[in-house]
Amino acid sequence: MLHRAVKLNQNLCQLLNLMSFYRPDCMEAELWMAFLGVAVLLTLSPGPDNLMVLTIGATQGRKAGLAFAMGCALGCLWHTLLAAIGLG
Repeated sequence: MLHRAVKLNQNLCQLLNLMSFYRPDCMEAELWMAFLGVAVLLTLSPGPDNLMVLTIGATQGRKAGLAFAMGCALGCLWHTLLAAIGLG
């Protein structure tokens, strides 16, 4: 696993160094793995939307919780569409 990460890091550095407009100081494989670990933990941790869905579902019932969850999902979809067309 670590060998693949080192090879991927080397390939990424070579690719980015070929681009004349962008010459980064490439991170070491250990730093990439630490970043990936923290990113996964942050992605899996519940955010305010998830906590609000759980709170509404527990206090007002399943139907209200699902309605709030759908509202959150539609809001995210709308924001993504606006960003995709360059307005967000």
